[in-house]
Amino acid sequence: MKLPRWNLAILVQLWTGHAQLNKHLHHIKHVQTNICPACRREPETVHHYLFRCKAYVKLRRQIY
Repeated sequence: MKLPRWNLAILVQLWTGHAQLNKHLHHIKHVQTNICPACRREPETVHHYLFRCKAYVKLRRQIY
């Protein structure tokens, strides 16, 4: 399967943990906190964003 360059870039960011999420942005000092802005409960990691964040439950149900 050949993906457009933009989609491939997003996948690589997710796989490597360098996505534009607060956990990474805080590490490189672009934001003040690593906490998820959507739920404000835990660090915004790739795993949190895709599987755990309560703010995205409805969206995940639509997708999965």
